[in-house]
Amino acid sequence: MATGEATIKDKFGNDFKIGNCKTFFSPAFLSNDEVTYAEHADNVRNFDIRDDDVLLCSYPKSGYHWVDAIIDMLKRKSATHGNHMNSAFMDPGTKRAAGMPFPRVLSTHFPFRAIPKQALDKKIKIVYLLRNPKDTVVSLYNHMNSHSEASGLNYPGTFESFFDLFMTIGPYYNQMFDYILEFQEGIAANPHIFTNSYEAMKKDPVGGVKKLNEYLGTGCDDALCADIAKACDFDALKAKKNASMPPPLKAIFKEGAPTFYRKGAIGDWKNWFTVAQSERYDQEYARRMVGFNTQFSYE
Repeated sequence: MATGEATIKDKFGNDFKIGNCKTFFSPAFLSNDEVTYAEHADNVRNFDIRDDDVLLCSYPKSGYHWVDAIIDMLKRKSATHGNHMNSAFMDPGTKRAAGMPFPRVLSTHFPFRAIPKQALDKKIKIVYLLRNPKDTVVSLYNHMNSHSEASGLNYPGTFESFFDLFMTIGPYYNQMFDYILEFQEGIAANPHIFTNSYEAMKKDPVGGVKKLNEYLGTGCDDALCADIAKACDFDALKAKKNASMPPPLKAIFKEGAPTFYRKGAIGDWKNWFTVAQSERYDQEYARRMVGFNTQFSYE
């Protein structure tokens, strides 16, 4: 167990694990026991960035796996599924990212203050994913509740208790409203960052792929962009991910539970939220997100 890992209890009595990264909590999944969670956060912040790197940033369950697959295909100029040898999720550790062949696609859920500083200094391509928080909380709950008790991401409680946790502390990477506002402020000072809307991508996947292609300068024609959008359709990605998932990774999920892909729909929150929860969300959103300059689509 890495130093900084702890089990905490929410007000409903549910235990879940966290990694204390100094200014935020991460999941308890640090892969290198030789460093503390605080040291790992510093390693991510001070990671050596190359000019040809791409950085993918998002709050959890905002479309990371989907957009990572699209970027991989755009960079390879192919609508076939690759092995992602040039892609690395940095939150569990930076060792794999440091040893990958170039050019790399690096990704993180860390809040804006903790993303690699050189990515901003060198003005590399940075894609920020944004999804409406109502669907995000439903997706994140199902993801964490699907993990086995032995996993560092398991949350054993009900949606009611998780919703309260989500609205107050997160549970990871800080509360989502704070996370979004911090990124908005960071993007205002770094306008080279591209914001990618989950809902816009769902409603017009081909147009979304074309915009990513234009921003990244990957030079794919319209026909290939359309093929990539089709190859990265939710059902296609779900089938591919489940078929290629190694047994050790599959074992961290409960038997028969969804893994990284569940529904991917806009508006699924309506099947989960009570009237009181929706009202609480709307009131908190109105109070805390006064300065937010993007209009979310909830259906």
